[in-house]
Amino acid sequence: LGIHNDEEDNLWISMDRGVDFISFQVDPSYTLYNYEEIGAVYDAALYRGDLYLCTNQGVFYRNWENEKDLFRFIPGTQGQAWSCDVFDGQLIVGHNTGTYRIENHTAEQISAVSGGFSMTRDPLKHNLLVQSTYTNIVFYDKQGSDWQYNYQLSEFQDLIRYIQLDYFNNIWASHMHRGIYRLRLDEA
Repeated sequence: LGIHNDEEDNLWISMDRGVDFISFQVDPSYTLYNYEEIGAVYDAALYRGDLYLCTNQGVFYRNWENEKDLFRFIPGTQGQAWSCDVFDGQLIVGHNTGTYRIENHTAEQISAVSGGFSMTRDPLKHNLLVQSTYTNIVFYDKQGSDWQYNYQLSEFQDLIRYIQLDYFNNIWASHMHRGIYRLRLDEA
């Protein structure tokens, strides 16, 4: 469901049944944990010393350094959480019921557009984030120090799982079943 590499070139893979770890070192040293109560993990992020997990049960967190710390649930995030990313010091979570900013282990909804799948920064306009959802492509801009919902595309509505932007002003949108779209927006 997702793949990331860390500073030691290890691979971390989010799966329906948890997180898998692949090391390419000759003698890897790591610890495996089994937390069945958190459900299927879809994404993870480190934020202000805590590990956050987006799961099919909601958003959970625990202290990154304390291996004995138990995962705790963030109220208001029950249900499917798809993605978590840190942009300019803010943790943004894409969820079945919309998009949330997590601060002090509290969820604040910043968009009610359902199914926030993935989010990326516009490489040409650093104050703009673009998100794929169940039905629309949604744009956020930075107002003061906070990311806020701005608008959504009205001419394109489809089930987009992953989204990326390039330096040629293209939006690359990966459909769940039909392949990849390339979208170009005019100035309007």
